[in-house]
Amino acid sequence: MDCLAGIQDRENLMSVVSEFIGGLGDPEALLRHFYVVVGASTSEAPPNGQAPVRRFLVDDQELQAKGFTTGFKGWRGVTKSRPVVGITLVNGAPKGPPAANEFDAYYVPMVDTYNVTQRHGHYTLPSEGLPELVITPQLNGGSFGVGVGDQGETIVAHVQPNYEIGAELGVFGLELRATNLAGVINGGFREPRGIFTLGQQYQSRGTVIGRLSKGQWAFYLQAISGGNARTVTRIARI
Repeated sequence: MDCLAGIQDRENLMSVVSEFIGGLGDPEALLRHFYVVVGASTSEAPPNGQAPVRRFLVDDQELQAKGFTTGFKGWRGVTKSRPVVGITLVNGAPKGPPAANEFDAYYVPMVDTYNVTQRHGHYTLPSEGLPELVITPQLNGGSFGVGVGDQGETIVAHVQPNYEIGAELGVFGLELRATNLAGVINGGFREPRGIFTLGQQYQSRGTVIGRLSKGQWAFYLQAISGGNARTVTRIARI
């Protein structure tokens, strides 16, 4: 990338991020054009109920990663450098209005299958009012599921698999864990809507952002490949 292209990418980054923070931007645009890293605590797992509202800090990490392209270039496998954006959970409950580089969102913590058996891990999302965003820690082996509750409400869960299942079975073990995990997650829904799963929608890591628009929640996954040079490979949606 030449210097001018780098400057243009940084200017575009700040424009997209500003719109995203202000609630006017599309999370899909952020995930498509920038490599997004979510840094959030995994220790908080409140009981089932409405997802807690937390504050997040957005920063330009002044790094570059590879990202997929579309059209003819995408068909040829051409990638493009993407600026790296960090989204970090701020400790404690939100106090006062957020700063220019902060925003509030519903927070869906990452839990394990034991937490789910103790009724910690399935969280409802209101269909009106603020905030209009959902943030969850980066997927790194677990699944993020979306479903409908008994009253028609949207319920979400981010759960890590039970790694004792199929531990010595390689790829088959991965499939066994994914099947078990889907059952654990979908068991908290009256009706499942969709799920982002390792080995299916993403291959190494995944960043998920949800957005409420006209009373409906949509969830976007940025799939990230493994290796030292991580690459954004696709965007999926529920």
